[in-house]
Amino acid sequence: MPAISIWKKSSVVVLGAALFCWAGCSSRNDKWVAGRPPLFDAEGLVTINGEPLGEAVVTLHPVDGKYAAFARTDSDGAFRLTTFDDGDGAPAGEYDVTVTKMEIELEPNPENPDVLPPIYHSEQSMIPKKYGDLEKSGLTVAIVAEGANDLRLDLTGPPERKRVLTDNR
Repeated sequence: MPAISIWKKSSVVVLGAALFCWAGCSSRNDKWVAGRPPLFDAEGLVTINGEPLGEAVVTLHPVDGKYAAFARTDSDGAFRLTTFDDGDGAPAGEYDVTVTKMEIELEPNPENPDVLPPIYHSEQSMIPKKYGDLEKSGLTVAIVAEGANDLRLDLTGPPERKRVLTDNR
């Protein structure tokens, strides 16, 4: 019988510890969550010369606020904005927008191509670089508290495939 009472006591202690941890770790009193602004669903589409731009990074920079939002486009150019948690939206307000899409290629050392990892990499912007520059992009959007936030970013121009070789040593 003593073994049974030890198991019962152990179970009560484990259950009590689990409840204590659950209560202490819940987010209802989390000051970081409580201080967040209201967010509003926002999704959109990015195109380049009329074609969907997949695997691009969209960043919304607040004009008057402090919370930026971002997204990565899917293969169809569609995106859903994130501020804190995946796909949670963005605060209402005016935003300047940047869009980037880079391809990175690893290149072997020409003096010793068998060395891994490669010590050189090249970066190529797959869209005009101005769209990645906050001062030059010319892209703006507004997130509204009431109504739909269906954003459309239509980019134009040729890719800037300028090769930038970087030594990773």
